[in-house]
Amino acid sequence: MSGSPGPSARRPPLCDLVVEGRLDQEVALQMREYVLEVLQKRPVIVLIDVSAVHQVTASGVAGLLELLRLTRDRGGDVRLHGHSQAVVAAHAATRLALVSPVYASRELAALAGQRTTTTVVSWPGRAAAGSGRVRWSPRLGPGTR
Repeated sequence: MSGSPGPSARRPPLCDLVVEGRLDQEVALQMREYVLEVLQKRPVIVLIDVSAVHQVTASGVAGLLELLRLTRDRGGDVRLHGHSQAVVAAHAATRLALVSPVYASRELAALAGQRTTTTVVSWPGRAAAGSGRVRWSPRLGPGTR
């Protein structure tokens, strides 16, 4: 038997983010800054809960595309999940579904990558007037507290 790891050992861990309110340039930059920091350690699958997003701007879409490119270039992925009419409309208008679908649930988004562990992160997010908010949702993997 060879010493090479099985397929599940090569899959990146999960990193959960939650976007609330408006998905705009400021929110996209906050996500980019945080995800780039995490990507310095290892590739990750970024799961973004968009169910509380009520508005998506063009700069927010551009920021998501940049985050997707940066993450995939480093061996990870970005997956949106949750129902938001604003995200559905932006997805349809920009044809984002061609590069990244919106999954109905976190579980479906996670299964698309068959995770091995979950990255635990917590960041309070800044909320400026009229802007959205990013919350890094702590999720604990097995055997952690």
